[in-house]
Amino acid sequence: MLFPTVSSEVFNKIHAIRDKESTECGYKYSHFYESKKRMLKDIRFREINEITCPKCKDTVRYLN
Repeated sequence: MLFPTVSSEVFNKIHAIRDKESTECGYKYSHFYESKKRMLKDIRFREINEITCPKCKDTVRYLN
């Protein structure tokens, strides 16, 4: 199963996306309107084993 993910530039981790502004662990990846187009390009669909954030991986695993 594929999940929408985004990689954090600061922590160098791959997070699972929860909604339009944040990930499953609470990392906010979209802060301003101007960055929305750039952030949409950064969203990739990946398998669960490619998610490197432990909190996001546990949450996604629990939801399945």
